[in-house]
Amino acid sequence: SILEMRADWEAAYLRNVVGGNLDLDVRIRDTLLMGGARIDLPDQVAEIALDAGWVKRFNQGFAFEGRVTPGIYSDMKGFDLGFFVPFSAAGIKTFSREISGIAGLQIRPGFNQFVMPIIGLEWEILKSLRLEAGLPKSRILWYINREWSTYAGFEWFNMSYDLHDDRERITLEDYRIQLGVAFRQSDRLEFYGEMGRAMNRTVSFKEDDRPEIDIASAPFIRLGVGAPF
Repeated sequence: SILEMRADWEAAYLRNVVGGNLDLDVRIRDTLLMGGARIDLPDQVAEIALDAGWVKRFNQGFAFEGRVTPGIYSDMKGFDLGFFVPFSAAGIKTFSREISGIAGLQIRPGFNQFVMPIIGLEWEILKSLRLEAGLPKSRILWYINREWSTYAGFEWFNMSYDLHDDRERITLEDYRIQLGVAFRQSDRLEFYGEMGRAMNRTVSFKEDDRPEIDIASAPFIRLGVGAPF
């Protein structure tokens, strides 16, 4: 069993920075591994990172996006915390008012999955129906009315963390499908809940003679709230 706690803070959005727009987000992820499953797992792994992106727009609907996510990816034991700097580059093309696409790569030095694809197509099918198809995330979103919306999604999760023992690094990976509903109480407060299933779950270690360990698929429930502060 796993308990995940996530927090995101959109800290700043700056215009006309070296000819483009800059956004700064703070991202916190804490994963509690509830029991070692007889494979000597750490009690927790965490990510505390700054997600910074710069977007430069060109003529004919083209844009470039560069992102960097420096931060701590670690089991949070001791003071020698694992510091990694994933970065990405992608091209964006707006084909019409309803359709745009993105393609690029994320490079993750120190991670088990060194390269992650960035590919997607966003399509506003109707004013109330939106499709975001791609990797590592996809989602179809339906705005039922001003307050309520529902969605279905897919996510490929793959993350590595530094360990303070001989294995040096742990990687958690799975594929998640989910159904969710969101309630927008006002422009300043939103609640959401979702349920789904995590499949093809694996655990692997960098410096370990054992092969990749398969873990059974499992259902999950996620609850969240969004608000300015």
